Amino acid sequence: GTETCLKIGGFIRFQTSFGPNEVNGRQGWGDAGTSDWDSFSRAYISFDAKSDTEFGTLTGFFAAEFNADNDSDAGDSRIDVDEAYIQLGGLKAGFFYSWWDKGLNGESDSLGNVTEFNSIAYLYDGGSFQAGIAIDELEGATTKNNGVGVEAIVSATVGGVSIDLLGGYDTEVEEGAIRALLSADLGP
Repeated sequence: GTETCLKIGGFIRFQTSFGPNEVNGRQGWGDAGTSDWDSFSRAYISFDAKSDTEFGTLTGFFAAEFNADNDSDAGDSRIDVDEAYIQLGGLKAGFFYSWWDKGLNGESDSLGNVTEFNSIAYLYDGGSFQAGIAIDELEGATTKNNGVGVEAIVSATVGGVSIDLLGGYDTEVEEGAIRALLSADLGP
């Protein structure tokens, strides 16, 4: 009876590994590292609510990951908030992945960095052209207080070719970076 759309999604994963392999920088599993197998379970659930307003689409999104591992060094079970944000049109605020986490479609890379922050971002979306700026809270990422990150993105898509230019500056370590991504559709 409302104009709000609610999407609930998720998955459950069970994984078992055999043989003493290096996990989280250490050899083997268990306290002594002598076990020949390890099992791990994960549940992921997301809630995505959308409503049309005169200012654009109002979105509320929340996703959490529930992990369970009997390995005593891993802390048994834990709950991680994956994302939690509100968005109105191009304005987004909350805890979410930064544009630095953007990769090629199907890529499973690891930049070795934390790419989730409490942030405020604005992204202009003109269809084949996008431009945005974000302010990230970096407090606690180093020993300094009041850390702020500023990031920007410019993206363009023509046919099956996309280019992204990203820039960022970290006030805690007083360093910046630039990253460019070029991707193209090749076949089906």
